Amino acid sequence: MAPEEFRKGAIIDQRTNVYTLGATAFVPLSNNRREEAEWQYSPNLYPIVKKAISPNQQDRFVSVKSLRDT
Repeated sequence: MAPEEFRKGAIIDQRTNVYTLGATAFVPLSNNRREEAEWQYSPNLYPIVKKAISPNQQDRFVSVKSLRDT
């Protein structure tokens, strides 16, 4: 779950979905570890997925579409 989902009254928006997709990507692509050394896919994709799971909601992609189009 995205960090904001644990805060009462937090704004849940498309960035929350972006976080969920990014976190899900780490399961098969890095043995559920978020360190770059564990990343088993294209090194170019690591910073994209890392941005998707930023703890700061404002630092993530604004939508799933913007994540996809990156």
